[in-house]
Amino acid sequence: MPWFIEYNDALDCVVHTFTGRHTGKDIRNATTSGMAAGKLHKTHKYLIDLRKLEYAGSISRLMDLPTVQYREEGLSRQSRIAIVLPESQKAKQDAMFYETICVNRGWNVKCFSSRVDALNWLQCH
Repeated sequence: MPWFIEYNDALDCVVHTFTGRHTGKDIRNATTSGMAAGKLHKTHKYLIDLRKLEYAGSISRLMDLPTVQYREEGLSRQSRIAIVLPESQKAKQDAMFYETICVNRGWNVKCFSSRVDALNWLQCH
């Protein structure tokens, strides 16, 4: 599996780690699994580590996450999603666009260059 989800008890957050090439369908499936982990562990904190991601999907598939999927699957508006930016320039641009889409729709999402900064943001709020 090119993505891995775990719950970090010490940080009280769900951690998604992506490696390799992913489509919009892959991201949707991972998102479903991540939200289920959040509900199971009763947390609203998510760390999405995209450092090794190559995104091969469309922008419209990314837009569906905060526009449709989050609502359909009951993601809490209290959720905080920290994204560690990918190394790939194109994937980085897609992630930053995703952040903008989410923020414009009222979701608390923020991109970071480092995992440490992302975790600090999650823990400070």
